[in-house]
Amino acid sequence: MIRGLSFKISQGISNPLFNILAGVDTEKYSWFCVPNQEEVWETDSNLLFFKKADYNGREFADLIKRDCNIIFLKLQAYISKSEYFNISSYDEFIKSDCQLLILVYDCVFAEIYCRNTDITKAIYDSIINKRYSDVAFITDSNDNRYKFDIL
Repeated sequence: MIRGLSFKISQGISNPLFNILAGVDTEKYSWFCVPNQEEVWETDSNLLFFKKADYNGREFADLIKRDCNIIFLKLQAYISKSEYFNISSYDEFIKSDCQLLILVYDCVFAEIYCRNTDITKAIYDSIINKRYSDVAFITDSNDNRYKFDIL
């Protein structure tokens, strides 16, 4: 079964979150940026990109149109505003209301876990079109991640 995607974020491509999530209706989700699991900077001002932990869909859609530099990031998307918590494993992800979980570490390495295979394939098409590298599906048989922490 497909769990998600792994890939490398190409340096020099602007608006990385917008480009990665181009195939996703980001406005239909509530977004939770896990505290202490993110270091993302605005490109133009070198200020922190995420000013708070949770965003409604409209706020998030507007935010990701701005350019940023991702050092590391753990971002979780929910269909409705529910009780957010720091998901630490695939089992917790499956048991939670979280629909999409994004992990970025060391500036370039990214993994996205998604419940919906159609959304996973839409993200795949988006990142292939933007020429991200080392794109692969994460499956039950090749998933080596046992913790969803990036630090």
